[in-house]
Amino acid sequence: MKYLKYYIVNRANVSTEENPEYEDILLEKSMPYSEANEEIAKREAWGGEYTVEDDGFGEPEAKPSPEERISDLESALELLLSGVTE
Repeated sequence: MKYLKYYIVNRANVSTEENPEYEDILLEKSMPYSEANEEIAKREAWGGEYTVEDDGFGEPEAKPSPEERISDLESALELLLSGVTE
């Protein structure tokens, strides 16, 4: 499965409220790959840099649609009932 990996910047006060001192902290972010998520990564990524990586496990199996499931169940029921006589 592919995923996007990049860094975002979080500005944090590392001192007191009276004498604030701000530092930029880089936080790693990742999310599953999709074209919509890639657009988000382009906007959020520090310096506009992101990578598309593969976790090595391949794509998850697609779940059958309700219509496919009904068709499969009807076929299985026909096979079961074909051995039954009235």
